[in-house]
Amino acid sequence: MKVIFEDRNNKDNIFGKLSKKIMKKILTN
Repeated sequence: MKVIFEDRNNKDNIFGKLSKKIMKKILTN
């Protein structure tokens, strides 16, 4: 259970970083 939760959390962090980069690109364009 713990490993699965950590994997999900890691994926959420990666997705959050990507979404922030996309938002920055949208704001700068």
